Amino acid sequence: MQLPTQVAYVVIGAGVHGLSTAWHLAKELKVRGRGSGEDVIVLDKTGV
Repeated sequence: MQLPTQVAYVVIGAGVHGLSTAWHLAKELKVRGRGSGEDVIVLDKTGV
């Protein structure tokens, strides 16, 4: 998988807390008109 060249937010860890954080962040960005899920990336040592 190729990583995007630019993102606004990076969440480290794809456990339940990391994925929940990324999901809620993307949802809130969309509600506020400040971005979307494409602005958030989740990184984990084993891949997602």
